[in-house]
Amino acid sequence: MKKIFTLLALAGFIHLNAQVNWQQYPGAPTGGFWDMDTLNGKLYVSTGFVQEYDGSTWTTMNNYNNSSNTPNKTKSCVKAIDGKLYAGAKDFNTSGEGTIHYLSAGTWSLQQNTDFSYNGSYKIRGFAKFNSEIHACGQFQVPANPGYYQIAKWNGTDWTGLGKNFGTNPQTTEVKDIEAFQGKLYATEGSNVWAYNGTTWDSILYPPNATPSFPMSAGSISDIIVFNNELYVSGFMHLGLSNMNVLLAKYNGTSFTSVAKGETSGTVLSAGTYTSIGRMGVVGNKLYFFAKKTSDNHVYLVNYDGTSINEVSKVADYGDFTFSPGNELTMFRKVIGYNNDLVIGGTFTKVNGQTLSSIAHIPAVVGISESVKEVTLSLSPNPASNQVTIKHSLNTSVDLVITDQCGRIVSTYENIPSGDKLNLHLSKGFYFCSISTKSQVLKTTKLIIE
Repeated sequence: MKKIFTLLALAGFIHLNAQVNWQQYPGAPTGGFWDMDTLNGKLYVSTGFVQEYDGSTWTTMNNYNNSSNTPNKTKSCVKAIDGKLYAGAKDFNTSGEGTIHYLSAGTWSLQQNTDFSYNGSYKIRGFAKFNSEIHACGQFQVPANPGYYQIAKWNGTDWTGLGKNFGTNPQTTEVKDIEAFQGKLYATEGSNVWAYNGTTWDSILYPPNATPSFPMSAGSISDIIVFNNELYVSGFMHLGLSNMNVLLAKYNGTSFTSVAKGETSGTVLSAGTYTSIGRMGVVGNKLYFFAKKTSDNHVYLVNYDGTSINEVSKVADYGDFTFSPGNELTMFRKVIGYNNDLVIGGTFTKVNGQTLSSIAHIPAVVGISESVKEVTLSLSPNPASNQVTIKHSLNTSVDLVITDQCGRIVSTYENIPSGDKLNLHLSKGFYFCSISTKSQVLKTTKLIIE
């Protein structure tokens, strides 16, 4: 199917809110940040160890001397999927190999048969659930298929490859992220985004391997994420046919549309006036991202509600980090919501002039709390037997948890867009269905199974 890239100007642009008060949770880790996610009302941070925060206390969940079930020395993404927290780790019991673990109901388990080989640089950059299987990406050799690297899936017995290597040297090339979207698995590597339908791979941006080819002549990809039922791609994308720099684009499964453009030969092409856009996150009903501004080379936290861009706060001045001046954008790696706070993470040592290291937050963000009041949720048919259609008012996918009358979790679903059909395997009875955006339950409704 032919892929089309449409360049559109932004509908609106709102300037910086100077009253933002960045803070740090007491006792928060201050170094070695890799990733963070939330699960069951707790914040989990990968810093070389997995750190758990329950809203008042930080707990280190592992150490070098734990059993093999607990991840040792995580240099990894952490990702909550279906009520479990997945993490990768270096296996110090076996030199030069890596492992994947998951946390469920307070207990770590090893999801492994054959260890990952990594030649000293094992990294897990992302997890995703696709075709009912857990997938992992990063920099590693696939355990069950030594000739494959970078992406693997858990088939119930071991981690297996997906039939493709990326880059001219797969042993040292990272796949930065993976996302499941509209029945395909998307992966980002270097300056390209690839789509996998369960059998074959197709480049959606970059020749010569694109089928069909697309006029992406240069650039680099920072991140991919699903928002408002579309796949968003950030980075610096140069379109050869139009000679325009696209910094943020959205993909509906067939065609691309520009959300924010940069500048070419000094000519600003949109109100965004950014040089590049980095990592992204969905909080409430908004897409957040870090962006480097053309006018001052400073880095800002920005959000997008589907219509207009709003600068939330400046987070770094040019030269803030003397160990890497000019690379401030890459120091900010994550933005999520937790307990109504907007939380950012990275390798930074200050935020907007304040001495804050690795993790910082804005407390009681209005945009998150107000969204709770506006959420609607319906299931049809209700009563139901083996399938329901879920409809909600959010512009992003949600997680769904079904509990029985005793409060026991009986089913969980992740990344559910409005209008999705869910297959149920429930006994006759009365249940509660709750939707959330990672850290916050937004709406609960009743479900009857006949």
